[in-house]
Amino acid sequence: SEARYRNLVENSPDIVYETDAEGRFTYLSDTTERLLGRPAEEFAGLHFSKLAAPESQAAAIETWQAIVADPGRVRTVDLDLPRRDGSLAPFEVRATGMTREGTFTGIHGAARDISERRRLERGLQFQAAELAASEERAHLARELHDSVTQALFSMSLLTRSIELLMERDREAARAKLVDLRDLQKDALAETRALLFELRPTSLAEEGLIKA
Repeated sequence: SEARYRNLVENSPDIVYETDAEGRFTYLSDTTERLLGRPAEEFAGLHFSKLAAPESQAAAIETWQAIVADPGRVRTVDLDLPRRDGSLAPFEVRATGMTREGTFTGIHGAARDISERRRLERGLQFQAAELAASEERAHLARELHDSVTQALFSMSLLTRSIELLMERDREAARAKLVDLRDLQKDALAETRALLFELRPTSLAEEGLIKA
């Protein structure tokens, strides 16, 4: 049974690990070297949090403390782990506590490289942003067609009417000019409203949360 278990661990795509009650590594699978370029022996005796990059160590320590307080619960935390070349790899780390006769003896678990998942998530986020932008462009096009375009068409008709009235009835033409000016004001106000919807002043000045 031990041989089968060891074979399973060593062929796992994840880093399988175990620590003592103080959080020091007592075992790391050979996958550590394949995924991080660092041999498992390099971490022997180091604290659980030292596997993580400096910016992730606070989250690692917090997870460790939570497991010590409640060993029976499986904890999951995303940590950045440093590779040999200095780059960082995102990992999903799962851990649970071990006890013997009611005494906490350490933790064990597995760390999975989620670089590909992160890449796919960023791709989906980009696609969602592109879709939202496309929908907003379509919305703006509808707004322009329903309001500003109609106002401009009405203005062109009024302009033609004024041209025809200039020689026959100058007073009527002057009245039409007033109507034309009112239409121009309405179209300008509508255009400004659409521009405001694209980038509200409150959003630009106060930020998204306050807006």
